[in-house]
Amino acid sequence: ACLGECFGQMHFACYVPFSPAAAADAPKSVAVLWDTSGSQAGDHLALRFERLRQLAAKCPDTRFEVWSFGIGMKKESSGPGTVEEAISLLGALRYDGGTDLTLVPKILESLGSATEAVMLFTDGMDNLDRRPMLPASCPPVHCVVDQASVNLPFLSSVCLSTGGHVLKADYLPMLRPQTMLSGIQTDQSGEDFVMGEDGFVCCPDHRLHLQWPIGEEGVWICGVRGGVGKLSVQLRAGKDLEEYGFDLGTAPEVAAGAAPLLGYLFARQQYAAVERDGAVMGMDLTKVRADLAVKYGFCSPESSLLMLYDPEQFVENGIDCPKEHPAHAKWKAETAGASPEIKKGEIGEPKTEEQMQVVSRLAEALKSYVQTPIPPQAARSDH
Repeated sequence: ACLGECFGQMHFACYVPFSPAAAADAPKSVAVLWDTSGSQAGDHLALRFERLRQLAAKCPDTRFEVWSFGIGMKKESSGPGTVEEAISLLGALRYDGGTDLTLVPKILESLGSATEAVMLFTDGMDNLDRRPMLPASCPPVHCVVDQASVNLPFLSSVCLSTGGHVLKADYLPMLRPQTMLSGIQTDQSGEDFVMGEDGFVCCPDHRLHLQWPIGEEGVWICGVRGGVGKLSVQLRAGKDLEEYGFDLGTAPEVAAGAAPLLGYLFARQQYAAVERDGAVMGMDLTKVRADLAVKYGFCSPESSLLMLYDPEQFVENGIDCPKEHPAHAKWKAETAGASPEIKKGEIGEPKTEEQMQVVSRLAEALKSYVQTPIPPQAARSDH
């Protein structure tokens, strides 16, 4: 763990290493949810069937139940069968029309309690750009990503909220449980935990009790320290639970030049979390992402037209210039009452004497034109 003063606040960062989970028992029943929209037809179907066979070879006792969905949904199999029976049903499907992703939660709710895993074959592109909420309790949903154009944020959020894997190559990773960040506890008082008045901000958010998958690169717990002194982080790797403790009171403070890196790390993590949470909740959190980008000074799709360079731009937009920004000194001088340079003749500024003379001449010409009677129109003669 380490601390650093930047962006007007004391930031912290704690690193938690990856701990792989042991291989679990193969699922006995797998539901295959297959998108039959027009975009799903193609040569990649043969590769999907081959990878399903490879999966079945590792777990020969697993049975597969097939559902199709597009504009409507249909249970293709009368009950769980072998992988060859499933492939036979999938090979006979026809592809047309668009995709209604709101059918996915309905299928998940229809699955029996014996279903231990779900494989979702879709590009995640809804014809009305809908992002459905998944049932609160459902088996792990593993999303197959094998096409050039996919809605990866949506598919990732599906896996994240259910404990599934994003399958970009073979399907064998679904046989290994994900290593999950299962909890973060602090020494906050109960009142501060609820009201958040001690200034502590953490990413991942310690109050939400979300399950975050951890990759081989590990995970950074970072944020604004506030009044918190100690953190405890729990990682669940399959059936094993590991705990890591951090004492922020004794953590070293990095040099002033390196401190902004902690702020940028927190901003990056928070931005990704907001993007993910928005997809899971079906909410547009663009404003939250834009505020993050403006405060920590990084470029994002929401703030690409808001990047500020000159002190005047910060003043015009009503944004405080960060201390680390090259224009901070000039901005501070201007906002402290220093009179900015007045450039006569420019738009919005007082006019020069030459410009005033031109305005006077134009005014006289306009007055003369208005006071001059309009001569009668000469009568036309037709010959």
